Amino acid sequence: MSGEQKIAIRVRDLEVSYDDNRVLQNINFDVHEGEILVILGESGCGKSTLLRHMLMLRSPQGGSVHYGDIDLCQASENELDEIRRD
Repeated sequence: MSGEQKIAIRVRDLEVSYDDNRVLQNINFDVHEGEILVILGESGCGKSTLLRHMLMLRSPQGGSVHYGDIDLCQASENELDEIRRD
């Protein structure tokens, strides 16, 4: 395969807190087109929280999530609905 694969999802400096309890901090990763990412961990470690915030079902307190060139943290509800259907 020649060249680099295009980044499909980019998560940068994601932060999530519930009240005063920070549950995710400084989360950074890229998922390239065609790549499979496994999110694995013990019960209560933040897997579902990470996915809820990546899908913008909840807004993170900090950081960004990009789907291609679109910053999901800045997208409207209509744009998010379209992206989720994609």
